[in-house]
Amino acid sequence: MSFSVSYSVDQFNIANCLSQVFQKPALFECRIHAAEQLIAQGDLELAEIAFRHALIGVDHEKITGIGVMRAQRQHGDILLRLGRLDEATVAYQCAIRHQRTDNMDTTAFEELLTAAAGLAQVLLKKGHTEQAKTLLRSNLAIMIRHLGHEHPATLRGYADLAALLHESGDFEKACEILTLTSKQQLRMLGAEHEHTQETLARLASTLEVLGQNEQAIAIRNELNLL
Repeated sequence: MSFSVSYSVDQFNIANCLSQVFQKPALFECRIHAAEQLIAQGDLELAEIAFRHALIGVDHEKITGIGVMRAQRQHGDILLRLGRLDEATVAYQCAIRHQRTDNMDTTAFEELLTAAAGLAQVLLKKGHTEQAKTLLRSNLAIMIRHLGHEHPATLRGYADLAALLHESGDFEKACEILTLTSKQQLRMLGAEHEHTQETLARLASTLEVLGQNEQAIAIRNELNLL
């Protein structure tokens, strides 16, 4: 692997660490940590290489579960930001296929939601709006079946679906879902929880598009007070 001379000494050290542990599945976490440092430094191209090499070297018989799912999803996130949509699709699909819904905790469900939301964004950018909606509805059904309607992860799934509906132009339905979801999150999580605030911010944006500016302003004023 070769690296441009424009990278810093720290980045070279990270890259060297990556080269030394490549093909050693037991050091998977070390490689992922190096890749995450590259993201923090803003080097998406090098971070993408790091994630790709880390995942190529994984022995899936020894390293399973949330670590691999998260790495695959993070790889998809980078590829999406780089505009490499076909590769992002594969990465997200790998993350989603890796889940085992009969033996998942809340963190794993959250990762599944995040991967599904990323894949939905790819589908939307490719013009496959209905496929994106179907994907998020399918994953939301999984959340409801395993966690119930009021679980924080399920509520986040509703909010993700509403965000997609907003982006695809279905503002009325998005507003309906966001209104109901925000009420549930306020009751279950409280006004200061980040998921509640994200949903309220999305609701305010949707209300503005619908011309309901007074309600949108009221929500934004409440958010500014938190």
